[in-house]
Amino acid sequence: MVINLVTCSKQVGKSHAQIKLSERLPFFIVSDCVLECDYSVQTYPEYFLLTLDVSGTIPTQCQRCLEIFESDYSNYTELAICRDEKTAENLMEDYECLVNNQKDIDLISVITDELYLYAPEKHPELIECNGKI
Repeated sequence: MVINLVTCSKQVGKSHAQIKLSERLPFFIVSDCVLECDYSVQTYPEYFLLTLDVSGTIPTQCQRCLEIFESDYSNYTELAICRDEKTAENLMEDYECLVNNQKDIDLISVITDELYLYAPEKHPELIECNGKI
């Protein structure tokens, strides 16, 4: 799902999308997953600020006990989409940054990358592993 940053920045309020992810998923996510995403874009002189609020349930294979379980996922991200490396370096203290000099961005790719960083790889508590380790 490609969004145009300029067009989205002119919209009032958040937009909503239901995203089905099936490609390039982390190895511990065992099948397709459907996530809800509320997003908005703000324009600044040197960058766009993409705000993502992503949530849903992810089928996960625990990397401790190898059992498959459903994990709740919820993540809020502010991503500065910068035109050049220098701008990104200046903003890294405040935001996660992405260098992209295009006006469009693939929301599915951004959310998939987010899963690599924030999706749980194992049960939250060791006791949930059913004594298999």
